[in-house]
Amino acid sequence: MSWLFGIVSKEISPDTISRCASIHGAPIKTFTKKGSFHFSIGGLGSTCFYGETLNAQKEIATFWLTLGVTFAKIDSKKTLLSQRDWAAADGKIRKDLDGHFVHSSYENDRIEFRTDRIGLRTLYWAETSGAIVISTRADWLAKFLGNCRIDFARMGARWLTFNQITYDSMILPIRRLGPSGKLIIGRDGVSFSQKPFEPSFSGTFSVGASIENLREFVLPAIGDGLELTLGLSGGMDSRILLALMMNSGNRKFHTHSFGNRNEPDVSIPERMSRECGFRHISYESPLPTVGEILPLINEYAAETNLVEPVSTVLRLRDHSILNPATQVLVDGAFGELVRRKYLSRFVLNGKNAIEKRNVDVILKNLQIQRADIFNQDVTALMTAGVKNEITEMLETMPDVNRIGIDNYLDLWAVRARLPNYSCDAQPRLDRSLLNFMPFAQSSYIDTIFDIPVRFRRNAVLFREIIKRNAPKLSKYPLVKINTTHPFSLPSLATIFLSKAKIKLGYQYNDESVHLFLQLIKEYILDLLHSKETIDYPAYEQRKITQKVEAYYAGEKTLSGEINWWLTFELWRRNFVI
Repeated sequence: MSWLFGIVSKEISPDTISRCASIHGAPIKTFTKKGSFHFSIGGLGSTCFYGETLNAQKEIATFWLTLGVTFAKIDSKKTLLSQRDWAAADGKIRKDLDGHFVHSSYENDRIEFRTDRIGLRTLYWAETSGAIVISTRADWLAKFLGNCRIDFARMGARWLTFNQITYDSMILPIRRLGPSGKLIIGRDGVSFSQKPFEPSFSGTFSVGASIENLREFVLPAIGDGLELTLGLSGGMDSRILLALMMNSGNRKFHTHSFGNRNEPDVSIPERMSRECGFRHISYESPLPTVGEILPLINEYAAETNLVEPVSTVLRLRDHSILNPATQVLVDGAFGELVRRKYLSRFVLNGKNAIEKRNVDVILKNLQIQRADIFNQDVTALMTAGVKNEITEMLETMPDVNRIGIDNYLDLWAVRARLPNYSCDAQPRLDRSLLNFMPFAQSSYIDTIFDIPVRFRRNAVLFREIIKRNAPKLSKYPLVKINTTHPFSLPSLATIFLSKAKIKLGYQYNDESVHLFLQLIKEYILDLLHSKETIDYPAYEQRKITQKVEAYYAGEKTLSGEINWWLTFELWRRNFVI
C-alpha cells in the first residue's frame, strides 16, 4: 500500500525517528523540519505523489503529498493522474478530483491532511506527550504508542452488523478521519472535521448519459506502457464493465480471474473469453504452506481491522501476481449501488422503523452473525454501541419521505458501507498495484441518485447497458452464492432459485475455508490454549473452546465462527494483549 507515518512535535530526537523507521520500514520520501515534523511515505511508487520547496536555509518551506489513485479531467478526458499531473497543479486538490486518496500539504507552520469525498482512504492520529503521531495504519500507531485498548462500543457495529456505521476509531486513544475529512495542525493547535457524502440530486437523467458517465471511468486515459486488467467474475457488475470495454474500440485491456477452474466465477469468464474473443487469464495458486500463510494472515488481520475474515487472504494474495509496472486493475466492487441491492431487507418493512427512529428494529435488519465469543458484559456494550451509531446516523440522514426509501437506503450504504469497508481494505491493495473501482467514484455515485428507482431495481439499467454495448454477453448465466441462474431472471426469482439449488446440492462446493482451517489447525489450537487467550477478560472462553473442538470434531457449520474468532484474536494482539 501507499503509506504515511509521521510525528509533529517541537522536539523529535534521532531515537524517535529510528523508532518510527523500525515500524514502517524503508520510505520512498521523508519530509523533516527541525522542531516541527518528521514524515515518511512509502509503498508502491505509482500511488505516491509528492513535492517540496526549500527556503534560503535549505529547510522545507512547503510540501505536498498524495497517497492513492486519483482521477480528473485533462483536455476533456477522464485521466489517471500521475506525478507529473500532480506537480503541474503544485500539489493542489482539483475541484473535479475523483479516486481514493489521502492528501497533505504544509505551508506557514500549518499542516493539513484531507481524505477523499467517499472516505475510501483514511488517516489515523493520536496525541501523546506533547506530540501528534499520524499514520495511514492504526496498527503502526498502536505499536508506537503502546498501552492502547479496544473501544468495544465502537467495535460493536463492525462485529454485530454488516460494518461500522460511523467513523470513529475502534482503538483508544487513536482517532480516525472520515469522508471529506480535514485534519489541521497549526500554531493554534489541532482541529478536524469530516462530512458524510451528500448527493447533488440534480434531477437530470437519461439512459445514454448515465452509460457515458460510467464509460468515462471504465476506460480512462492512462500512462504509456500501462494496460487495464478487469477482475472478471460470473457476476453482473464486472460484466457491465466488460461490455463497455468491448464496445470501446480500445483493445488495450484484458481480463483475469482468480480461483479453481471448476468454480463458476472462473469457468464462466473463461467461456466468455473463448467465445467472445477477448483476452482472459485465469490464475490458480496452490494452497500455501503453514510457514507461508501465518505471516500473511497476521499482517492481513493487523491491516484490515475486521473488515473480512483472515481466510480472505487466500484469494487476495493473488493480486501480487499482477504486474504493477504494466497493469492497472479495474475492480467491479460496489456495483450493487446501481442495482438497488444494499439493505434490500429494509424495503418491505424498514421505512416505518426509519420514520419512527425505531433503533431496535433497524438493528435487527442490520445484524449478521460473525462469532459468538464475547461475554455478556462485552456483548451488551457492543449492542449499546451499535444503537448509538444508528442514532448518530439517523440524525445526519435526510428525511426519508423527501428522498424516498430506496435513495435513503443507498445513501446509508454509501455513507456507512463504502468508507468503513474500503478505508482499511483499499490501502492493502494499493500496496500491490494501481487499481480503481468505477462504481465507487464520487462523481459517478452522484449520478446514481438521479437514476429513477425503476431503472435500478432488477438491474434494469445494467441490462440496458449490456443490450446497447455487448448483447451477446446476456446469453451467459450469472453467478450467485456459487450457483448459476439465467441472465434475464429477475432479482426475486434469482433468490428463490439460488436457495433451491443450494438445498438440492446444485452448488459449487468451495472447500477453501476448511482447507485453510485444517492447514493451521495446530496453530489455532496453540492460540486457543495460550495464556493470552485464556486470560483475555472479554472472552467467554468456554464457548470458544467448545466451538473450536466441535469444528475439528467434524462440525463444519462452525467454520465461519472459527474463522472470525481467529481474525479477532490476531487483530487484537496487534493493539493490546
